[in-house]
Amino acid sequence: MKKVKIKTEEKEVKKIIVAGEGGQGVQTIAKLLNRAAYDKGFKVAYIPNYGVEQRGGVSVAFVQIQDKQIIYPKFKHGDLVVILSERSVERTWRYVGPETIVIYNSSYITPKMIKDQKAKAARIIPIDATNLAAEKLKNPRVFNTIILGALLGQLKKLTYGEMTRALKKKFKDKYKAKPKLETKNNEALKMGMEMVK
Repeated sequence: MKKVKIKTEEKEVKKIIVAGEGGQGVQTIAKLLNRAAYDKGFKVAYIPNYGVEQRGGVSVAFVQIQDKQIIYPKFKHGDLVVILSERSVERTWRYVGPETIVIYNSSYITPKMIKDQKAKAARIIPIDATNLAAEKLKNPRVFNTIILGALLGQLKKLTYGEMTRALKKKFKDKYKAKPKLETKNNEALKMGMEMVK
């Protein structure tokens, strides 16, 4: 598994955008971030933008995690932009600024698709999430948990333990019916985090 070297002296991530196709878990990732941060006592904001993703559109979620009250939930540039599908690249690029970290699912998005944008972001991190989920974890459906782990690896505010608790709350019934899913999700989360250490 290839690791991406990350500088440790980066500014704190507070504003996050997640985008992808309907069914990729965009809103679930955002809700899990919000739940984990809220449970820890942070102020949070979450704005879903479903569009027409059930008919093939792009789904976008805006998340803020702050120590103080959030005055306005929208923002011009994200500290972190997560892109899960090719069509999400164009939709989210206006939220990328010179200090933005971009994480993208390189199973669906090639470097060529974003090569003209590299100068605009502070850093771009490819994560081969879908292929890793299928090949290493034998469960392609947990690719979005790998992405969540990579995202978590960029946050100073939340820990692995806090996110696994949020996952357990969210998927309580599914975990009860399929105990192995909890193990796979936790493995996927850790895998994503390790990839951006």
